[in-house]
Amino acid sequence: MTVAALVLLAVGITGAVVQLRRPVLVVVPLGAAAFALAAGLVDVGATRAVLDDLVEPLAFLLTAVPLAVLLDELGVFEAVARRLPVRWLAPGLWVIGAATVTLVNLDAAVVLLTPVAIRGARRAGLDPMGLALQPALLASLASSTLPVSNLTNLIAEQRDPRGPGAYLVTLGPPTLAALVVGYGLWWVWWRPVPQRVAMVVVAVGAPGPLIGPSACAEQADVGDGSVAVADREALVIGALVGGVLLVGFTVGDALGAPPWLVATVVLLGLALRAQRLPLAAVPWTSALTVIGLAVLAVAAAEQVDLGAVLGPGDGALATARIVGVGAIAANLTNNLPAFLAGLPALPDGDRARWAWLLGVNAGPTVLVTGSLAGMLWLDVARRNGLDVTWRHFLSAGGRVGVPALVAATAVLALLGP
Repeated sequence: MTVAALVLLAVGITGAVVQLRRPVLVVVPLGAAAFALAAGLVDVGATRAVLDDLVEPLAFLLTAVPLAVLLDELGVFEAVARRLPVRWLAPGLWVIGAATVTLVNLDAAVVLLTPVAIRGARRAGLDPMGLALQPALLASLASSTLPVSNLTNLIAEQRDPRGPGAYLVTLGPPTLAALVVGYGLWWVWWRPVPQRVAMVVVAVGAPGPLIGPSACAEQADVGDGSVAVADREALVIGALVGGVLLVGFTVGDALGAPPWLVATVVLLGLALRAQRLPLAAVPWTSALTVIGLAVLAVAAAEQVDLGAVLGPGDGALATARIVGVGAIAANLTNNLPAFLAGLPALPDGDRARWAWLLGVNAGPTVLVTGSLAGMLWLDVARRNGLDVTWRHFLSAGGRVGVPALVAATAVLALLGP
């Protein structure tokens, strides 16, 4: 039974990764999940409980992408990209991204900031791949600081309320370590370098980078009356949307308005403004993939003695082990089902709880299917013309995400509760 559950999980993961290029292959993780249920490898009640916890996150996933598409069509991302100063583009996007993940939500941050990074890089004549990877990395590395930062935190807070202060004090220092180490490593591998191709394009009269001689062309572009008016209107829309999302995600939950409802209200408002609802942009296959992986995660958790794998919860080495198991589980099965499946097996005590949260939050930077934010990032980046694959995500995780997680784990092990 154990071997069968693990084989089905491997099949589902493989199908999930391949499905990112061939959406029809979403039937692979769904088929593996259906087989696990039919073969009695997973308890139906446990599966239903996990899927119930995934309803709101998946509802947010299905509204976030069309929301970003409408913002793009209304010119918000282009208007923001025009005004990003090149000198501070990379560190500025990193700081803004970390703040957005912390205060708003990692999924919303990916949806809103990935197009800005890509557009800003192109207008500056820079390779867009490096800057586009920033939101993907930050979605994990910065998502442990507050309850609103990650849906796993919200679920944990609902089950065992601790308050924002506990998250700041306990997971704030590890998150800061991950962000500092992460940016340093990102700069080593992807520091902005002007592209020669972009300079050639400028020479033939296309919109150019915001550096050197082409800055005059950009100023003329912004100075054009129609462009300036359109930019002002787009920036007002963007500011209104950002304000509503910020208030909705931070205050709405206390008033009974979950993040998906806030995003849906904003989406419908933008649809009225744009006079269209981009249903084709709804990421149905990503949502179905998560459902399939969730069932397979529950099946594997029931067949594997997670308690023995996690071990006791005391001491620095125990903390590091729990973080590592959480990170591996999140990458293999998606962080939400991994978090839920692992809760019953956690050792007693606060240290294990915080270590598990850090692992499933900051860990899924290796496989793009490890979090909803990763799949959102891939979809949004492709819709903005970037030829990106799961291999780019894997490369960024190996070079930046994993070392940053090691730094965060060391801080938590030394300063943990």
